[in-house]
Amino acid sequence: MFPKRPFDDEVDRAFFRIVRAGFSARRKTLTNNLAALLPLKKEALAEILISLGLRPDVRPQALSVEQWLALVAALEKAA
Repeated sequence: MFPKRPFDDEVDRAFFRIVRAGFSARRKTLTNNLAALLPLKKEALAEILISLGLRPDVRPQALSVEQWLALVAALEKAA
């Protein structure tokens, strides 16, 4: 089985940095975890999640890989 896209060190590093931040504290919501480690306010993060069709109180483990990819793309646009 081969990946669907070639490895891109810069893109993959950003993706895993966001995912790591999302899972940084167990039993917390994704908004709280990301707000603690990213330079965005909780309100801005909640708006991004809502724009992706996610609830602001979603837990990190509830997201699919595709949703994580969409979230990372949206966070990069917001930054």
